[in-house]
Amino acid sequence: MITLQMFDTREDLCKLTGLSEDALWDKGFEPEDWDVGFCSDQALTYTEFDKDCGEWEEPVSGAYWLVRQMEDYCIGYDCVKFGGKYYYMVHHA
Repeated sequence: MITLQMFDTREDLCKLTGLSEDALWDKGFEPEDWDVGFCSDQALTYTEFDKDCGEWEEPVSGAYWLVRQMEDYCIGYDCVKFGGKYYYMVHHA
C-alpha cells in the first residue's frame, strides 16, 4: 500500500516541507504552473535501463495508474526528494 498526501496550494506545500516559498526554489521545487501534487514516503517510480532505449522511469507496483495519469497531464510531472519524502508536482505549462 502506498500512502499519499495530496496538496494543491503553495501554502500546503510549504506546510508539508517546512520551507518558505523562497526556499522551495532553492531545494529544487518549481511551485509555478502546477495543478496538484502528491507527497509520498516512498518513490512511485524506479529507473529502468535498456542499451537500445536508454533510461526511463517505471511505476512501482500499486502506482501504475497514478504515474501514467501524471505523465499524460499536459506537460507531465516532476519529482523532488526532500526530507526523506518524495514530492510529485503535476504541471500544466
